Amino acid sequence: MRFGLICALGLSLSALGCTFSNPGLISDAGSDAGADAAVTTCGDGVLDPSEQCDDGNTVNGDGCQADCTFTCVSDGQCDDHDPCTGTESCTAQHTCLAGTPLADGASCGAGHICKGQSCQAASCGDGIVTAPEECDDGNAIDGDGCDSDCTFSCVSSDPARSCTPTDGCTGPGTCDDASHVCAPGVALPDGTACPQDSTKKCMGGVCVTPMCGNGIVEPPEQCDDGNTTNGDGCDGCKFSCSVPATDCAAPPACQMATCDAMHKCANAPDPSLNGKSCGSNLVCNNGSCAAPTAVCGNGVVEPGEQCDFGAGNGPNTGCEKDVCTFSCTVSPNSCDDGNPCNGVETCGAVTVGGQMGQKCSPGTPLADGTDCGGTNICVGGMCVANACGNGVRDPGEQCDDHNRINLDGCDATCKFEQDQRINSLVMQMGNTDSFCTANVLGGAISGKTAQNELQMKLAGSVQSGTTSILLKLMSLDDLTGKADPALSLGVMSGMPDSSSSATYDGTSDVDWWYVADKAGLDANRNPTAQLSGAINASTLTTTAGNLTLTVNLGGSPATLQMSNTLLKTTTSNVSLPLTSTNLMTPGHLATENLDPKLQSFQDSGVPVPMSQTPTGELCGDVSANSLRQVLAPSALVGCGFTSCGECYTASNTLLDIIVGGCSTFIGQQINATQPDANRQNPTAPAAGAGPPYTLVENSSHSVTGCKDKSGASVSLDACLADAVYSSFFKFSTDRVIIK
Repeated sequence: MRFGLICALGLSLSALGCTFSNPGLISDAGSDAGADAAVTTCGDGVLDPSEQCDDGNTVNGDGCQADCTFTCVSDGQCDDHDPCTGTESCTAQHTCLAGTPLADGASCGAGHICKGQSCQAASCGDGIVTAPEECDDGNAIDGDGCDSDCTFSCVSSDPARSCTPTDGCTGPGTCDDASHVCAPGVALPDGTACPQDSTKKCMGGVCVTPMCGNGIVEPPEQCDDGNTTNGDGCDGCKFSCSVPATDCAAPPACQMATCDAMHKCANAPDPSLNGKSCGSNLVCNNGSCAAPTAVCGNGVVEPGEQCDFGAGNGPNTGCEKDVCTFSCTVSPNSCDDGNPCNGVETCGAVTVGGQMGQKCSPGTPLADGTDCGGTNICVGGMCVANACGNGVRDPGEQCDDHNRINLDGCDATCKFEQDQRINSLVMQMGNTDSFCTANVLGGAISGKTAQNELQMKLAGSVQSGTTSILLKLMSLDDLTGKADPALSLGVMSGMPDSSSSATYDGTSDVDWWYVADKAGLDANRNPTAQLSGAINASTLTTTAGNLTLTVNLGGSPATLQMSNTLLKTTTSNVSLPLTSTNLMTPGHLATENLDPKLQSFQDSGVPVPMSQTPTGELCGDVSANSLRQVLAPSALVGCGFTSCGECYTASNTLLDIIVGGCSTFIGQQINATQPDANRQNPTAPAAGAGPPYTLVENSSHSVTGCKDKSGASVSLDACLADAVYSSFFKFSTDRVIIK
């Protein structure tokens, strides 16, 4: 009888009415031990005929066990079946001598390495560089020199990783080939032709389409001030003033129309009119129509002068120098520069030295984001084209975080990103329903002990964050989750952000930050795995599609390739997103400029009460090949009390155990199970035709062959890529922020 699975799970054999008297032997707790004691007394230092040894104590491991048998008589009895701890041996004194542990990173089997004296599957993120990894810094943070897929963040000689930005207008970055970290580039000057499209222009580090009013001067434009206001120096992308005689109104007496440095109409003294009559007993004098004897600047207002502050005359003092006229007019208001964003400048009365004058006073600037005409808004006191990524939440935008990047809380179109994470995941053990109609993989796990162990490990990995299945609802129009006729559900994996000092709990992580696995994203930072779906009456349902789930199965990390995948869940609990108070997780940053009134659904598939099984459903066909990549759970490896009766080794895989089954002394824990469908044709075969493939194991319980429905042998690699096991999970989610 095999007790291994029970012992590995830490269950007490005494609870079953059994006690150990010798490794490999079991006696009933109610045996006639008393009768034996009358014949022999183990531990008295006297070697009795039925004893192998007696060292006068009941200490195990010192060469003579507490039951007076040798601790070991052969090296095999000392072997812990883990090559990483070294090769153990049995000494002449019958004690087990530990081996020399292998160094971290040493190979301990196909695709496996030693770490902390434990043999485990080599994986990205374990902190040990193993082929084909370029690096492994033990975290899932991108851009720190080693990305979450264990490739260098940048390599200057690799065009795909040379720090070239998606939008060339941000300027070329540079790669430090020592640290493999990108240094950001300097944004190209406004008006520069876009590197990726010469028909467009750079504006604020973003490539935009040429048009009048976008703030970029593009041929044949003379100017472009980003607004449609006339008279401010640029009218319809032509200078307001090019030919004063035709572009400007008639000037006052003794003056001429001119164009100033800002290409606006202005008036200046006309020296050619000096001495000529400009009114009754008045003549022109340096632009002023005054009495022939009048002197501008003597502090006396003489005939023809509007003012005279003496030495106080000057530009916008209230009285202009040399002409002794007011610096501005009230009607019409000559102070307005045509830019509403810096406020409306006004002409008002001033008194200097007892003399009256008129000068311009500045207006009150409008707040960033204020409409300043057409599709333009105010930004930094200037009227510019309304554009996502300018750092201002413009009309029609839900947020604006100064960029047009996806997966940072505010997407590339300035829409709120509705992200969810599975915070409860329960594998269904053979259960099915009208939505998930097949579940052969779950049905293979038949024993209560194995079921409890699997679910305990799965739940623990979700709570710790090592299993983080992330969802992004793309093209979602109704953030409350009540109804949406068409959307895409992006699926990816990731890791929780560790920047906060707050205690992390993966079962309750509303608006916590998560770092997405770069390998599951495209060039625009959108998930490559997507399911089409819709929301009706607060129920999200998807059509069938392909995706990858990274989970923990029996203590081993598993990347499950799934086809014919369906998902259904209900949305609930509409709430305001949290705000970060310390520039760390959880919550949205103030720089996202999120609409303070925006609300979105917080949960999905959440049971009431919480102690019940979650209601979200996820089912699909798991590739046999992906199960082959999963290391056999350590609790099932070996050939003794700590294993299945089939004597699996560290070289076996999870697929080997599913095909071969697992029996223990308390009964069958995993039924020997064959694939029930295939990727090309997910429909079950006709009745009586048998399964689509039959996997064949060798004497070591390793899958080494495959037969089709007719019994003919087929390529194992092709078979494992096509053969699948139907599966069924239930889940719940809560809202998070993916970065």
